[in-house]
Amino acid sequence: MKLKAAHNVVLHQYKQPGVSRSSVVTPETWTNIWYMPINPRCRDIYWRIAHRVLPVRSFMRRFITMQDICPLCCKDSEFIEHLFVFCVLVKPIWQLVNEWLSLVAGRNIVCDSMAILFLKFPVAVKQKDISELTAILCSELVSVIWKVRNETVFEKKIHSTNEIERIFFRRIKTRIKLDFHRKSRSDFENIWCRNEALATVSGDTVIINI
Repeated sequence: MKLKAAHNVVLHQYKQPGVSRSSVVTPETWTNIWYMPINPRCRDIYWRIAHRVLPVRSFMRRFITMQDICPLCCKDSEFIEHLFVFCVLVKPIWQLVNEWLSLVAGRNIVCDSMAILFLKFPVAVKQKDISELTAILCSELVSVIWKVRNETVFEKKIHSTNEIERIFFRRIKTRIKLDFHRKSRSDFENIWCRNEALATVSGDTVIINI
């Protein structure tokens, strides 16, 4: 079987159950995958999510005999939407993201998690001027959830919500430091320093407030 033919088999014959791809994936999805300021590892995950070929258990059981229970909560079936949005171990961290964005925006922000999952960041927060920050925070959290999930499956590590949160904190702090050195000061402050919620610049130093 040629590579293209095999690719089509995966995309069209083995799509995961749940939200249909056609109902959530739009041209905006592909634009955001390639042009939003998200980490390359996050782009790969989002590409697989958009095509509904991310190898969560509900997808893999179509090829091999296995249970589809979520490895994080061990309660519900591991669909894409469950793992990244509805799992009880990750829900509190999405609330943390809401709190950060609310501090930055100066008003209450409640992200649309499903919009985030399919890269509709301005829709997710209904405020375009913080959509870049939303993209960074949410894509990093999606990447952390996938990393933790794989550690649980393949390395038998047990993670709590607090541990996942700590990994996420480290990831965001690293991103702030990197952006401080590679972006212009005005661009950096526009993303990270609004209302001094997440970071502050003092001279040649960045102070991280999270």
